Amino acid sequence: MVEYISLAISIVAVIVASSSFVFNYRRTRKTEELKLCMDISGRVNDARSKINETGDKLNSNTTDHQLIEMWERDYNNAILVFLNNWEFFSFLINNKEIHEKKY
Repeated sequence: MVEYISLAISIVAVIVASSSFVFNYRRTRKTEELKLCMDISGRVNDARSKINETGDKLNSNTTDHQLIEMWERDYNNAILVFLNNWEFFSFLINNKEIHEKKY
């Protein structure tokens, strides 16, 4: 009789441990997805700000050609950073690394 009770307790313990592992894994995964989305969002916003900032400089009435060329390089680099971050985000979604609909 004691053998059956210890067997039942062992089975219940394994089930509880397995279910808590699955629950914690899912919760951690969602947290990591959210952190990743927030990080990418921050980088996209920074790149957008840089685009706007250098675009405003290019629209100024400056006639210094070296300065204009430097601003154009900065502008092009900011656009590339912006697009690279969006491409990375879409890559994560397409590969189901981020799979929540609300993101």
